[in-house]
Amino acid sequence: MDEQDANSEEILKNLYQYAFSDFLMFFSEGKASLEAAESSIIDVYDYMAAQQFLLNEKEGKAVILSDDDEEKIKNDPLYVNELTALRTDRAFAENIVLWDNAMAFR
Repeated sequence: MDEQDANSEEILKNLYQYAFSDFLMFFSEGKASLEAAESSIIDVYDYMAAQQFLLNEKEGKAVILSDDDEEKIKNDPLYVNELTALRTDRAFAENIVLWDNAMAFR
């Protein structure tokens, strides 16, 4: 993965690949690895919300974000909805005891 000269699209691809890689760790490491996958997924949506904020609010200019700016980013509907979905998915996954049946929920 090229991170030095990555554009926004490449950065998103990298973030998704990190999240997928962390998720795959679940099958060898178990429950503890879900936290890593969640963190990676949150990073993706945090990045997307921040990029959208910079485009809409700051017109794509370089800025130093204020505390209020950070709060606006964290309240972005896409970001908030993803956090809610992650919590719901986590609660659901923790209740699955027969992982052979997990494919039924796809």
